Amino acid sequence: GDRAHNNSHQRVLLTHHADCIAAYNFSMPLFLPAIVAQNPAPVEITIREGLALQGAVRGGRIPFERDPVQEALAHGPFVEPKDGEGGWSKIQAGADGVFNRLRGAYVYATVDIPAPGGVYLLNARGNSIVYVNGELRPGDVYSYGYFPLPVALKPGRNTFLFYAGRGTLATSLTKAQKTVQLNPADTTLPDFLEGEKGSRLASIPVLNLTNSPLSGLTLTAGNQTTKLPTLNPLTARKAPFTLPPGAASVVLRLEE
Repeated sequence: GDRAHNNSHQRVLLTHHADCIAAYNFSMPLFLPAIVAQNPAPVEITIREGLALQGAVRGGRIPFERDPVQEALAHGPFVEPKDGEGGWSKIQAGADGVFNRLRGAYVYATVDIPAPGGVYLLNARGNSIVYVNGELRPGDVYSYGYFPLPVALKPGRNTFLFYAGRGTLATSLTKAQKTVQLNPADTTLPDFLEGEKGSRLASIPVLNLTNSPLSGLTLTAGNQTTKLPTLNPLTARKAPFTLPPGAASVVLRLEE
């Protein structure tokens, strides 16, 4: 006969364990997405103003794009734009922190970071790339909102150059609170069929929030432990783990 289908993607609860770096409890099946945090949220910095170069890149499928910003970058260091020069003009985010009506646009912004600086999580939605103090980093072009990007920021003035070609851009920064953490917002979890037995593979992003490689980490789900490869500085890597057979819930531990 037909078998009931239960979706295992629904809920992730944050828990605390003194003997590990991070631990998450996966409970299945549940029906509303939720992340419950027990630590106070770090202060968030929202980028609300900057300069925009609208229509810098023409959309559509063309053999070679004409991109004046990339052309300038190819010929030397990027020169900070000024309002009213070279097509750049001031832009302001709405009350919700979102820049709107961006089509093939670059947005340049600066943020002052208090001493001593350090590693921050850049939560940007709507950009395909960003240059952070001149360093090229990936973006979240489809605005999924679950792609925190570790970035190293210096005390004082820091520059951000976003390319946003799909209409909107929203950006914020939060100070990293740990050296390594899991990102439960972007798990890959299996579907469980009622009556089936056996373990299932899953994965979760692990973020290195330092300027150095991290080695020797393990990820444990129940009694199943996976050794992780070395994590490069300021990167995220999706790490596999095994869900034990028949488990209604499992604690996921990230340990050194």
